[in-house]
Amino acid sequence: MSNDSPLPHGADISELEQYLPYLLHLVTASLNSRFLERLRPYGVTVQRWRVLMVIMNKGPRNISELIKLTLIPQSALSRLIDQMERDSLVRRRISEIDTRVVQVELTDHGRQIYHTLAPTASLHAHDMIEGLTLLEIDNLFLTLDKILANLGATVVRTPKGQSNAGSGT
Repeated sequence: MSNDSPLPHGADISELEQYLPYLLHLVTASLNSRFLERLRPYGVTVQRWRVLMVIMNKGPRNISELIKLTLIPQSALSRLIDQMERDSLVRRRISEIDTRVVQVELTDHGRQIYHTLAPTASLHAHDMIEGLTLLEIDNLFLTLDKILANLGATVVRTPKGQSNAGSGT
């Protein structure tokens, strides 16, 4: 691309409000901030919720899998799992398939907390798309899938009703 040719929409860093990575960061930061406020009365952070949600939906996972699925760095995730274990939300156990692998699973208390918070999480997800038509929502998901693919993300959403074994979602 030459210096005098216009940048694609969303790529011009001289106009902050038009710079797509900045806008996506604002969306993420706003979502996390609002969600944290909703979770705070339950003593749960956004990162704790991510771990609960992933394990509840995907079953017990090892640390490597949790890093990929929660997008929490390993050092932070290890500390988080330690804290969650102390709070009886999760437990570590040796994999039945490979004794060299330690998996993290939910405790009964962790499942109870998940079910208590699920309506709050659903409301949170609904609030972010309020006012959008079904077509706009479908297009949003398609667009996000394309962005994730462009970024080489290993976690790509599976459309409802389709199987995408091994996608990690």
